[in-house]
Amino acid sequence: MTLLRRLPGVAVATLAFLLWSSAFLLLYVAVSLGCAWGWDQPAALGLSLQRWVLLGVWAVHLALLGTLLAWSWRGTRWGSAEDAFRPVLATGGLGLALAATLWCGLPVLLASACQ
Repeated sequence: MTLLRRLPGVAVATLAFLLWSSAFLLLYVAVSLGCAWGWDQPAALGLSLQRWVLLGVWAVHLALLGTLLAWSWRGTRWGSAEDAFRPVLATGGLGLALAATLWCGLPVLLASACQ
């Protein structure tokens, strides 16, 4: 992931929150379409098709952000204050976006989708 290390910290943090917004948008779309198209009926393993789609969208985004965060953290070299600013900003942005995605996706596990 040398590209990730070459990008400015602001660009990586922006990418992280674009991924968060993608997760938020796709979860919202999946809930809306699932309710409209009747995907909320029990299907496989006691979960509805809608719940499987929501879990899939959420898991893919969490995995992607987690992987990017791990790569960013591993590639961080803590040197002078100037050298450390980019990786701190990038890693911090990725960490915050991962936490926001985790928090925004929790209703997938807890709440009833169509009622």
